Amino acid sequence: MRIKGNLKRFLASVAAFTFIIANLPMNLVKATAEELSTKTVQILATTDLHGKFVPYEYARATTSYGGLTQIATLVNQQRANNPNTVLVDNGDNIQGNYNHLFLNEEKNPMMLAMNYIKYDSFSLGNHEFNFGMDKIDSIAKQAEGNLKVLCANLYKDGARVFDAYTIKELPNGIKVATIGVVTPHIDKWDGPNLVGYTPTNPTEEVAKVIQEIKAVGGADVYVVTSHMGFNSEYGNGDSAKELAEANPDVDVVVMGHSHEANVNKTAGNAILIQPTNNAGSLGKVEITLEPDGDNGYKVKEKVGSFIAVNKAVDEDANLANSLRYYDQKAKNDASIVIGKLEGPSLADKNEIADIPESLVRDQGITDLVNEVQIYNSKNHLKSQGIDINSGYMVSAAALFDAGSNMLSGDIKKSDISNIYKYDNKLYTIKTNGKQLKRFMEWTSSIYNTFKPGDLTVSLNEKIRLYQYDMFDGISYEINISKPAGSRIENVKFEKDGKVVEDTDLVYLSVNNYRYDSVLNAANNPVFEPGTHEKVYDTNNDKISDMRDLITDYIVKVKGGKISRNIDNNWKLTGVNYDQKLREEVVKLVNDGVLSIPVSDDGRTPNVKSLTINDVLMAKNLKRVELVSFNDLHGNVQESGKNVGIAKLASAIKERTSLNDFSNYEAIPLAAGDLYQGTAISNLTKGAPVSEFLNDIKIPASAVGNHEFDWGKELIPTWAKAGNFDFLAANIIDKKTGKPVEWAKPYKIIEVDGIKVGLIGVTTPETAYKTTPANVADLTFEDPSISVQKYADKLRKEDKVNAVVVLSHLGATKDKDGKPVGEAVDLANKIKNVDAIIASHDHQFTNVEANGIKIIEAGYNGRALSILTFDFDNEGKLVSLEANLDKLYERSANIIPDETSAEIVKKYESELKPILSEKVADLDKDLDHDRNEGLTPLGTVVSETMRKITGVDIAITNGGGVRAPLSAGVLTIGDLYTILPFDNTLVTMELKGSDVKSAIEHGIMPENFGWGQFSGIKVWYDKDAPAGERITSIRLADGTPLDMDKYYTVVVNDFMATGGDGYNFTNAKNMKDTMLVMRDEISNYWKVNGVDTDIENLLIAGVDDTKEPTNPGENPEENPEENPGENPGGNNNGQEGSNNESNLPTTGGQNPINLLVFAILISGVGYVMFRKKTEEKAS
Repeated sequence: MRIKGNLKRFLASVAAFTFIIANLPMNLVKATAEELSTKTVQILATTDLHGKFVPYEYARATTSYGGLTQIATLVNQQRANNPNTVLVDNGDNIQGNYNHLFLNEEKNPMMLAMNYIKYDSFSLGNHEFNFGMDKIDSIAKQAEGNLKVLCANLYKDGARVFDAYTIKELPNGIKVATIGVVTPHIDKWDGPNLVGYTPTNPTEEVAKVIQEIKAVGGADVYVVTSHMGFNSEYGNGDSAKELAEANPDVDVVVMGHSHEANVNKTAGNAILIQPTNNAGSLGKVEITLEPDGDNGYKVKEKVGSFIAVNKAVDEDANLANSLRYYDQKAKNDASIVIGKLEGPSLADKNEIADIPESLVRDQGITDLVNEVQIYNSKNHLKSQGIDINSGYMVSAAALFDAGSNMLSGDIKKSDISNIYKYDNKLYTIKTNGKQLKRFMEWTSSIYNTFKPGDLTVSLNEKIRLYQYDMFDGISYEINISKPAGSRIENVKFEKDGKVVEDTDLVYLSVNNYRYDSVLNAANNPVFEPGTHEKVYDTNNDKISDMRDLITDYIVKVKGGKISRNIDNNWKLTGVNYDQKLREEVVKLVNDGVLSIPVSDDGRTPNVKSLTINDVLMAKNLKRVELVSFNDLHGNVQESGKNVGIAKLASAIKERTSLNDFSNYEAIPLAAGDLYQGTAISNLTKGAPVSEFLNDIKIPASAVGNHEFDWGKELIPTWAKAGNFDFLAANIIDKKTGKPVEWAKPYKIIEVDGIKVGLIGVTTPETAYKTTPANVADLTFEDPSISVQKYADKLRKEDKVNAVVVLSHLGATKDKDGKPVGEAVDLANKIKNVDAIIASHDHQFTNVEANGIKIIEAGYNGRALSILTFDFDNEGKLVSLEANLDKLYERSANIIPDETSAEIVKKYESELKPILSEKVADLDKDLDHDRNEGLTPLGTVVSETMRKITGVDIAITNGGGVRAPLSAGVLTIGDLYTILPFDNTLVTMELKGSDVKSAIEHGIMPENFGWGQFSGIKVWYDKDAPAGERITSIRLADGTPLDMDKYYTVVVNDFMATGGDGYNFTNAKNMKDTMLVMRDEISNYWKVNGVDTDIENLLIAGVDDTKEPTNPGENPEENPEENPGENPGGNNNGQEGSNNESNLPTTGGQNPINLLVFAILISGVGYVMFRKKTEEKAS
């Protein structure tokens, strides 16, 4: 009995456990298993290197980021992260950048570098054939190790000339096959070099090679290095897109030839990537594979990206050293002198009197001194048996007198004394890169920190001019907007363009005074102990003084003739002038109206910068600048061209920080549509935006149409939180007939007796460009009526000095350059207004209409509109300038504002668990431009709406989908980006004729996005007039839309209530499901994934569908005969489903509920078992 009881208990436990496991979410079990079994490989790629073995362009004698020495560094980093790496090059490798010098060398520098980096393959490009087949053969033979030179589609005498492919088995067991093909048109460009050779169709050749690979066991991943662009050039299979579509086995195509950088293109089953040419980027495709039963592995996911090659990427020191011979040979060749210039003086005339030109930009005086020092130091090193190529030669020299110069003409000994006044000796110091940079920071402290509003560069009055050295042998920048000690940037050796590293060996040429009294001083030396050594000095030489060394150099080395040689190896950065006022200050100083301050002892010139205020005071002007942004749409984070509020605040504060000036005031303003549009703002109802606005202290903002999206009740709340006033003269309360109470019609801002009147207006389009129900009790008056009324009042009664309209109205230019838009229309109807701040249509606009300046700063905080008013002492407006500060163009140099950065950080942290939640995997990019027709994303969104609600047809407005989607992992944050509005799903029954009207309304609209739809296919005539464009509509099953039949339709509540001018007043059984569209789509995609297998449902052309012979008709689908059933006949498999009362269940069984139920059942079973056991025991 006991055995039998134990068996029962055992079987009960097994049953309970089985029940629990069976009801666990299968995707959870599957995901865990997949995570343990997936494998990741990465394909790294370069293309069109064109001889860039180091980051240098020899023809231009300039450093140019991108070269195999930098690529080597990135590859090493990537391999360290994932050893399962394949590295490929896609051709056009050995041609360009003076590589012709090395074609007869035993080892070409490009091949040397590729061997060193351990490339797996080098696919020939068209330019490899420029030099003939013999040369290619010679180059190919230089390949070492596993490097294969590939070209599958070049034949001679019926046989391939080069290897077609290579297979690499990675450490994780994944086999990657790489196939190389070149554009078939090489004989078009290099025919004489290819006599007897036949290039074939690369698309067809790849298909053949894949079969050859499969015949020898196949591969898990197929990569094609295709030296062709994405699109066809001349035909014959020369398109990477065509190649991928024709060969579904191909996983990755590395493109080239066209010099058009592309990442994450898709075609067929492949991802296509084209890294930036000239080593501008390293392409990377990360591939995740999962088990495929007995077939090994299959590709699950592919993600492409670029790794930028820029100043932040160090060169591989060993490779750079191996290439030094080639680098120097190229530089020497590129620098051959073919003539001499004896004309100009060594230094230019000072642009601004009393500010030495040699201190603000590179000039010839110190260049000549450094040239002499390096020449002699090299000879000194040689005399000591030291190889000068074992390190880098650097020289430092000072401008000893502010007036130093050597004028053109005869050179006398006195002229040498003029540029070098002291009897200094020359020292050669062996040190390192770190000490060199310490020295540079020390000497650059002579500059005062450049501040906003400065118009001149100035010097620290405590530092003497002779203590400032300028360097040669290196290129560098001095960012004087930064504090002393952190100014030196982008330091590179001129010899090879290599970034100066701490451990680099440097031979430094300096005078004895600098070394003995500063670098190696007894107290507080600049150089650290044990890091430097004096290798040579001229103390005991026959010619020992620097003045004599300069004379000897001119006479003996230069043959008595020299010319100015300015290499511009250094520059000041962080200098951002108001260019117009800069020109004014130059003139005022040179005319003697303003003077450059000097130190009290008179020994240091230019000790204080002249500012904007100095010029305004000198000209008896008062300046007011209105600094505005518009259509921020909640973009508080930096992303792409969206600079984010931290940089936006910084740019604004650059100007408002000058408000302590007596004659200047900057006033920040906003022009509406501030809050709605991103997840971080939508989820918090604009909280981070309010904190930002409060911090930058805007006094006023226009009201945008999207301020109503969440109900107008939030508008006064936002005003209070941001501590500003909304202005809206033309928003009228229907009940009172007066402007709304929660906004002011106008505001006067007074600064030092200058009064500027601001009038706020909002686009009348708001009536249908937000949810109409939210503005049902409001009237949007013609802006010209409201503006003229208050402009007259401000001028006549309030005596303002200027009137500006702060509007949410659009402005742009038509194709002929003519100003157009609502703001332009307003300008042409009004008077007594000086400027209009525009917004709403997201344009970067700076125009004038009817004598009124109109300015608009794009959108998403990408720019600032600057209206600059200058008033005379009587308050009369004497000038008005309008300018756009496109922040996205200078974003890299904007230091983020700390306060706003903390605001962003706070909300990112709070919302991270929500925003990073995965929704689904997207297998391809889904484009969306609301102004370009029915889009892939619009179709997918519409189809998802249709499936969720189980209706016949879905329609959504193009403007409701705000951005495209990129392939990869979709998150909740992505959903908020594409669907930022909290629209709900509204179902209805709509007659076929009304469906047609709704679709017609969304085709080629003038002032809103194209309608998006699914469930039907539409043909239209683009040349027909509006309202008559549709020529045919068919349902998903191909049957024509019956104009008299009712169909079930889903739209969003914005459209259902008249948004974008849609009219559904004829609908029957309209029901707002109160289900938020974004949330329902998110939930649906989580469960079902994103179905991207869509067709084009909107065709500009004729319907050529063939009608079935006996189309038949299902009487069950007639709503008049079956009024109690779903008119669309789509019940999602559920009997009795009716959208009038219930929406179909879209998520299936909830696995969490099942799990909880299973646990409860198990618990009950356990309690009963214990109770029974206890009863037996008793």
